Amino acid sequence: MTEPDLGQLFAVSFYSGFRDVVRDELQEVGPAFKLKTTLLGKRHDFLVFTSAVDATKLLHLRSAENAFVLCCLIDGIPTHRVRGLELVEHTVASARIGDCLQALARCRGIACLSDSPDWRFTVQLQGYHKSSADEVHKLSVEVLTALPALGKRRNEAEVDLRLQIIRDKGFLGLQLPRKAMNKRPYKALTRAGSLDPTVAYSLIRLTKPELGDTFLDPMCGAGTIPIEARLGFRLGAVICGDEDSQAVHITERNASTAETELAVHQWNALHLPLANETVDTIATNLPYGKDVPLDNPGHFLRALLSELARVMRIEGRAALLTAHGNDLDKLVRSGSTFRITSARTLNLYCRAVALLVLERGISRRGRKASNRRRPHKAIDSDKK
Repeated sequence: MTEPDLGQLFAVSFYSGFRDVVRDELQEVGPAFKLKTTLLGKRHDFLVFTSAVDATKLLHLRSAENAFVLCCLIDGIPTHRVRGLELVEHTVASARIGDCLQALARCRGIACLSDSPDWRFTVQLQGYHKSSADEVHKLSVEVLTALPALGKRRNEAEVDLRLQIIRDKGFLGLQLPRKAMNKRPYKALTRAGSLDPTVAYSLIRLTKPELGDTFLDPMCGAGTIPIEARLGFRLGAVICGDEDSQAVHITERNASTAETELAVHQWNALHLPLANETVDTIATNLPYGKDVPLDNPGHFLRALLSELARVMRIEGRAALLTAHGNDLDKLVRSGSTFRITSARTLNLYCRAVALLVLERGISRRGRKASNRRRPHKAIDSDKK
């Protein structure tokens, strides 16, 4: 068991591949935090840290899926079945659950706990283990039931306890009592292939948006990316559109629910009605070829890059999520307009997808081209 050395011990879960995004956002929420370890899962990772920050602030993280107040860390779990179970049993029995319950009770506006709150318990086991999740669950429940700090175990309870084990590491934590943080209330309508809001926010953050930037999502789907752009960043105009009229309708409805203003259009992303060099940042989820057929992905990507280069200002940034990462990578490297500043692989919807962050360089317009911001012109009348 590892004791916290700076305030309370916490963990946040997030989509694998966005560790840097979550870390940077944590620094904004509470600069005084110390990273302890990272648990690398199949789909989600967990960042474990100590901090004196008010736990309520963790609920405002837009890149995290869930947040936990940790009772203890478990490290060096042996592969031997009996010894592994013994270590888990000993760690759970000695966990500082009472202190963590007090930390939850101090969370203003989050919880008002009884002296011995009812609880429910889940186990998530990843990696190779000779003991099953059912064995770990049964053993842990027996230990937790005997603790005086907890009341009765119920399906509907005041406290959610989770034992998370990934390979030889893990933690026992109390989930902050709120629905999963990725469930934004504005997303009343959705459609196939729509991103989780936490992923959408992380895409935008990777473009390093600046105050007053003009933002574009040329294939907005359910509108998650542009809505996160408006809610999470101090941007100028937020422009989006889709070829599908239903997607445009859904985006408008979700934006209305979010009480935010977007410039939503029905258009062909390969022929945008935007003036040259009017966009600073772009983030979009490209068609995977399943729900939106792509007869020739290479041709589509080439045409899209050309159009994005036209509307993007010099030194503009774009985050593109695609199932055709190799094709996109080759096209970018074979040209001179964009350079890849970041590349990573994500596990979304049970498939691997590539995320490339691009920056537009100075190419056809020459090295002396100006990068001065011009007044925003959302729609070019000559291209309507």
